[in-house]
Amino acid sequence: MKWRKKYSAKSGILADIASYYHKGVLFVADLHLGLTGNEKELLQNLLRVIEKTNCDTMVINGDLKHRFGYSFKMIENFVRELEKYVKLVILFGNHDCGLRNLLKIDRYFTDGEILALHGHIRYKDLPEADVMLLAHSHPAYFVEDYVGGHKIRVWLESEIKDEVENEKIGRCKRVIIMPSFNELCTSTAVNLEKPAGFIFKYVKEFEVFSIDGIYLGSMKF
Repeated sequence: MKWRKKYSAKSGILADIASYYHKGVLFVADLHLGLTGNEKELLQNLLRVIEKTNCDTMVINGDLKHRFGYSFKMIENFVRELEKYVKLVILFGNHDCGLRNLLKIDRYFTDGEILALHGHIRYKDLPEADVMLLAHSHPAYFVEDYVGGHKIRVWLESEIKDEVENEKIGRCKRVIIMPSFNELCTSTAVNLEKPAGFIFKYVKEFEVFSIDGIYLGSMKF
């Protein structure tokens, strides 16, 4: 394994935080409020990242909540607290049913360079961008140890060189798949099984990086 020192500077990935930053915009994904009972910790972690990056906008790239029936009032309070510090953009994820009656939910976000969408389905009318930033897959990597092993959260990254495949997925040069910001969420070990998400139908090979920047190799799906 090796440390790729230029990784964060090149791609906008913030080491150790499971977040992506680009020109004043902070991207996080898969909070899954209501799943793990750590909402206060998640809020404090988000506020720390906001303070560290001094971002103007935060994009939650899908799955703000987890289960249907979770207190919409608690979700609204969570969102309003974040909005005291940043402009908030919430993207639709497969667990976000019902939120459109409560909050403004978008299909995707783009600034012309970054195109963010959750990744559970492929939209046909996506704008062109340099980087497609996806979530949904909860990528992890299984590390063996003396008691059997454990999973660590990871980033997946791939260059898109084939013009046909590029057109199918939305005309972008690179694809990056985000880990879950909520570290207590279940995850898929990419060195053991294929993750969920539409992108794996079109892109078959990804480089794998831990959230602290360690290069773990490439994976074919």
